[in-house]
Formats: sequence, C-alpha cells, structure tokens
Amino acid sequence: MRKCNTDGKVLLTIGIPAKPAPFMSGEPLHRCTHTALSPKGEIYVSDGYGNARIHKFSPDGKLIKSWGAPGTDPGQFNIVHSIVADTDGWVYVADRENHRVQVFDGNGKYEAQWNNLHRPCALCRCGGAKNPTFVIGELGPAMPVNRKVPNLGPRLSIVDAKGKRIARLGGEDGPDLASGKFLAPHGIALDSRGDMYVGEVGVTDWKTNFPDEEMPAVVRSSRCLQKLEKVADVPR
Repeated sequence: MRKCNTDGKVLLTIGIPAKPAPFMSGEPLHRCTHTALSPKGEIYVSDGYGNARIHKFSPDGKLIKSWGAPGTDPGQFNIVHSIVADTDGWVYVADRENHRVQVFDGNGKYEAQWNNLHRPCALCRCGGAKNPTFVIGELGPAMPVNRKVPNLGPRLSIVDAKGKRIARLGGEDGPDLASGKFLAPHGIALDSRGDMYVGEVGVTDWKTNFPDEEMPAVVRSSRCLQKLEKVADVPR
C-alpha cells in the first residue's frame, strides 16, 4: 500500500513489494484490495486475496490491529474486496464471495451485515455525514451453470446506512455492453454534481462473461455516468 501526494511522490509504503505475507497467515499484507481512512486519518486496508483480514494502521503506517478470518460467520471473510469508513468511524466491508457487506466499529467489533447482494466488490459512501448512502457494485454469476441466470447482476445497488435498498441499476438480463448496463463494476466514485463514475474490468476476462461471443474490435469506454442526485443525496 502506498500513500502519494498529488504529484505522485510516494510519501508512505506499507508492506514489502514482491514479498507477500504467507497465504492465509493473517499477517499484512498478502494481496490487498482496497483502503479507507478513519476520521482520525488511520488507514484501513482490506487484505482479500490470499488473506481474509482487515488491517488498521496509524497515519504513519504502524500496525494497530488486524481482524478477520476465512469463513462465513460474522467477522469472517471470503475475499474481502473493498472497504469504506464514515465520519462516525464505522467501517463497511464488501465480503464478496459471502454475498454481503459487513459493518464494524473502528476497532473491528462486528455490528451488522447487509445481505441480499450478489458478489459485492465495490463500495462508495456518499451523501451527507448524518444520512450517508452507499453505492455497491455487484458482480454477476461466474460459473457456467448460472452465468445466464437473469436478475443476479452485474449491477449497482444503492442502500441507506442500515443497508435498506433504495434503488438498483442494471442486472436484469445479465452483463451487457449497452449504455447504463455493466460487465464487472469494480470501482465507484461520485463527484460534487452527483455524477457517478464506474470502473469496470470485465473486458479483461471476456471469455468468462461472453464465452460464445467474439470480443468486438472496439469496446465501449469503461467510464459509466449515471445521475444519482436524488438517490445519493450528494451535497452540492
């Protein structure tokens, strides 16, 4: 994990490049997937590939604590893929292959989980500090047996701070290159106008998404815009 200034200068490095921690050792870091900052500037790192942990570091990169283990129980993970924190210090974790988002306090105490999601892999917190909303990127089916099953994604779900669904975009008919639909939403950000930017990686694994189709010579841009002012309550 690297912290950089706006000119790209590396200010802090956590972990040793090309020397991952042992597989499922719980030690930082094996193959980390995302980062988030607490209100105090502490750094949370989701260590999701080859590990099943959340690591909490001080602003200067010293390990404070780690939590999590492989499994399906509360506080356990199966590919922890994204993480965000809110202004009150709550930590939200996309537990991808357990099909849920888990909620913790800033010290890793399990508080709640949001279910009825399909392989959530991207999280974005938006809206005001008192009434935040969350945009969740959900992957579609990956196995041949259910790849063409409708209404499983890929899609975006918008939920409130209790995990109650407010809206959903895409996913009715599976992956699609059409405008407003998705292949594999992996990163989400919103700007001050409420426009949403979605980074996708699906075209890098075209044969999984479309095994019977030849990839077009020109694939649409992976930047997707959707107006979400009323849903996300983004401050102007």
